Amino acid sequence: MTQGSIIWREANAFLETLYVETYGDYVPATLEINGTVHHPKSVADVVRLHVEDTPVLGGWIAVYRMFISNLPNFSSYATIVSPIIRATIANAIIGTDCRLSAIVARLGRGETLQMAVRELAEPIRISTARKDGVVWQRSIKGFAQGLEWLTGLEALYPTPAAWVGEQIGEQTRGAVQGERMWAFAETIFNRRGKAKLTLMGEAITVNFLKDMGLLPFVKPDTFTMRIIGALHGETNEKGTFLEMIRCANDADIWPRAFDRALWLIGSGKFHYLPDDIYRNAAGKGEARIAAFAARVGSSGPTPDDNPPPPTVQP
Repeated sequence: MTQGSIIWREANAFLETLYVETYGDYVPATLEINGTVHHPKSVADVVRLHVEDTPVLGGWIAVYRMFISNLPNFSSYATIVSPIIRATIANAIIGTDCRLSAIVARLGRGETLQMAVRELAEPIRISTARKDGVVWQRSIKGFAQGLEWLTGLEALYPTPAAWVGEQIGEQTRGAVQGERMWAFAETIFNRRGKAKLTLMGEAITVNFLKDMGLLPFVKPDTFTMRIIGALHGETNEKGTFLEMIRCANDADIWPRAFDRALWLIGSGKFHYLPDDIYRNAAGKGEARIAAFAARVGSSGPTPDDNPPPPTVQP
């Protein structure tokens, strides 16, 4: 089994090569990522900033925005309820309120809340000329359910950080407890009956937690599952999740950064670059993944990976 430190090393080298093939030696004067302006000095800096992209865990309103952003973010749903549409819907629901409880007090609960959210989103749907009713209905239902769920948490915990801390404790880079992270995610995607959150399956749940700014989380998506499958044979979501965390621990990095590196290899999207410069890397993700897996397979350890045994004194 390939060491995580080798995969991490080769991923960064592969991404630097991919960047140069796509953009040459272009280094932007500034890169704004999650509200922070950076000043990269080299191609390696640009790659590092994309890989280490980490949002700051904010308050409950910010977490609800992230919930809406993540919920329909898969397959055909993402093309129908696009990121821009999701952001517009979030603005319409939240308005000027500073607490989730104030939104619920304004809009109602249960089916009343779903109807209110639907009324707010309907003009947005009409403006897109979309007629994909099932997708919209499930998305709207999920937005309303998520608002009630997070409002309940807001009543119990002063901040999202307090909620997360109770669930996963204090995690350390290089020693993240993968099973404990998965168990936390299970409390969300395994909700049943009236407490069930529409569309919140395993992958969307862990991506939501990752995008909230939780460094110990990864998302087993199309790209990361193919890479881990090619390298280590894992083919299911939980297995990929745990294996990515194991690799990140071996490399002594946060799992979220490991996830970002593998995702960038598959997607080829250095999306923080200026709009007039940005373009997808050439070729298909499958080809890049195969090339990366081959590179890792032919790579040897660094001297530090296998230190020589200590000399035995006679």
